[in-house]
Amino acid sequence: KKLLLLGFFLSGMFILFALSNLFGITNIDDSKFVKVNKDYLSIARSNFKVKDYLEYENLPGIDYIMPGDSLVSFTVRHDKYLQTINALESFSGSMTDVNLLKNEDLIYGRMPNNEKEIVIDQLVFANAFNSYIYKHVGLTNEKDYLNYKFNIPILGDYILVGVSNTNSPNIYVHKSEMINILQNHQSYSFFDMMPYRPSEPEKPIMPETGIYDYQLFKDDLALKRGKYPEKPYEVIVSYNDRFIYPLNKKIETKINNTKLIVVGYYETKSNINHKLVNEETIKYSLISAANQITIMPKDKDLALSELRNKNLNVDETYLSAKREYTRLRSSMVTSSVTVSIVILAISFIEIFLIIRSSFLSRIKEVGTLRAIGMKKGDIYKMFLGEIIAITSIASLLGIAFMSFTLDRLTSVQFFKDQFMINPKIILLSIILVYTFNFLGGLFPVYNTIKKTPASILSRPDVD
Repeated sequence: KKLLLLGFFLSGMFILFALSNLFGITNIDDSKFVKVNKDYLSIARSNFKVKDYLEYENLPGIDYIMPGDSLVSFTVRHDKYLQTINALESFSGSMTDVNLLKNEDLIYGRMPNNEKEIVIDQLVFANAFNSYIYKHVGLTNEKDYLNYKFNIPILGDYILVGVSNTNSPNIYVHKSEMINILQNHQSYSFFDMMPYRPSEPEKPIMPETGIYDYQLFKDDLALKRGKYPEKPYEVIVSYNDRFIYPLNKKIETKINNTKLIVVGYYETKSNINHKLVNEETIKYSLISAANQITIMPKDKDLALSELRNKNLNVDETYLSAKREYTRLRSSMVTSSVTVSIVILAISFIEIFLIIRSSFLSRIKEVGTLRAIGMKKGDIYKMFLGEIIAITSIASLLGIAFMSFTLDRLTSVQFFKDQFMINPKIILLSIILVYTFNFLGGLFPVYNTIKKTPASILSRPDVD
């Protein structure tokens, strides 16, 4: 009896384990592979021409284009406590125009009212929360970050006013901010003031040139001579460099293979010494340095048709990411499915053999009961009741133990990708356990009681 109970307990555990692994490994969840806005298109190519880029921008099927892969990082400084005064938390996501956000997409907060207010999707927080930094500073969920300052170097702070739930890792900003965010964003690690390279680093789309949009410093600027750089490829430099860079002369610094021309000199209270241009020139620099452009279509089918008519290799980012994710996991899925099926098969064989072994010791009892006139139906009921009792005691206990174990394991990201545990899977496990216990338990009974009592009692294995 102890062996029977142990066998039922283990079979319940193994069946739930196999089903959890089977469903977990075959489940394709968008959050596992979606890295950018699911509506984005992309074109990967080296040496984009500014002229071509501007032409694509004006196509009827396109809403907007940006250089690079749209991924940007904002940082939050957790300086409320002495222990975390230098702690910086990085939030990386796919930059998206806030005009595409609908009010019904929000789960917390409100829509942005100005250029310095942003909305971040719940999926961005889910990815950031893997580091558990938020727990160290007393935060519990995304809602706690409302009205926090999210920083971009040079540009300053952006206020989080809303959290969305679009199942896409989007950071919603005003379109007017996109170019400067692309140029200046960086990632930081916990308790580290220096920039770091994440495990899958984004290739920089602009080198460190010391060239910035003059509008970012305008409150600090005092124009000494000349004018502001209002046209592409115009630049103003520090007044201290006036002898190095003559006014109205081209300098060696190039953007889009075009030399910049000095149109003015400036002084600042903060003594910066950058080459300052307008936003259009920054945009051209990003374009010429990019090896990929990201496209938000107004009409996806129209945009794909327009771009492919220009012999461009356009990728739908969502479909491409899903194909690549499926390809990388295909061998793992095959092996895991095979192992799960083998475990299920072994569990069912184990159930059958244990029940059959237990029944063999009771053949004489069955023969005697048939000999004194007990009906076949009553014998079935007797054994069925025993199977239900043992299954409810042992197998359900095994399922409960494995449910608890898997629930704890899936809180770890590695196991979360391998297993799935929810009420439906637990219910399916219970149904399978009872079904196979019934079949495995009643099949030997059926084979025995279909014979005459004399045949049963005359079997050589009956003592």
